[in-house]
Amino acid sequence: MYKLILLIVIGFFPYKSKPEKIIIESKVHTPAAILKQDSIISNKLDDLKFVYSLNSRSDDYLGDLYVKEINDSVFSSLLIVEKLENSHVRLYEVNNYTFSNKNGVDIEIRKNDFWGYRFELKRQDYFILTALHDKGKSVSDPIEIKWNDRDKIFEVSKTP
Repeated sequence: MYKLILLIVIGFFPYKSKPEKIIIESKVHTPAAILKQDSIISNKLDDLKFVYSLNSRSDDYLGDLYVKEINDSVFSSLLIVEKLENSHVRLYEVNNYTFSNKNGVDIEIRKNDFWGYRFELKRQDYFILTALHDKGKSVSDPIEIKWNDRDKIFEVSKTP
């Protein structure tokens, strides 16, 4: 009798699984795919402004940070790439309101009235930016993007 009631009760509460991460970048290994990916990144870099190079705390090169400027202090997108001998590897990207790394979408911010980003702080292996909405009249909490040396990835710093 109790088992029947338990099954009926469980049936009324649908199970919701966690949403899956959307993978933005696939791992490419063939020379043609690597050249195509590098060509896409190179074309993006032509439209972006170099800001600075990021280095680990042990001073190892991590990558170069580029932005697509709206004006002198505001940008709409950001790209961190690692330059290898003959190619570029995308390490982190902020494209409008979506933040992504090699594992997929890191976070998304509010889309309504999105206008751009502004740097608050730039350091050796991390930076802090704020999202601007309503033409800069509304400002988000600071968003810290830092190098995770253990996982070898850039990510938004999660506060406990």
